[in-house]
Amino acid sequence: KDTGFARVWAGSGYGMRRAARRMIEEIDAALADPTASAGLRTYGPRAIRCVENALGRTDEVVALGDQILAAGPRDDVDPLLRELQSVTLALTDGVPSPYAEGCGLEQAFL
Repeated sequence: KDTGFARVWAGSGYGMRRAARRMIEEIDAALADPTASAGLRTYGPRAIRCVENALGRTDEVVALGDQILAAGPRDDVDPLLRELQSVTLALTDGVPSPYAEGCGLEQAFL
């Protein structure tokens, strides 16, 4: 089923992946600066890992969304919708998480 709308903007390059990659680049550049603060040196690497976790979850969200959009009218998508909700919350909140640190975008800013 092609709804038209989702296919037009999804994956167009102006969303989560682009922003997260840019965030990682900015933190890396700041860490490379010899005048980087002790706080940045302490928490910057963890912030990068949290953003990388969120990127992984983004791929999961896209895959689940594709499955939901491809479902027929008689398919039960409730389990997929529940999983989508869980992964989306983990993207920002970091929990529950199959990843090492269990952090998400919110922890990248702490």
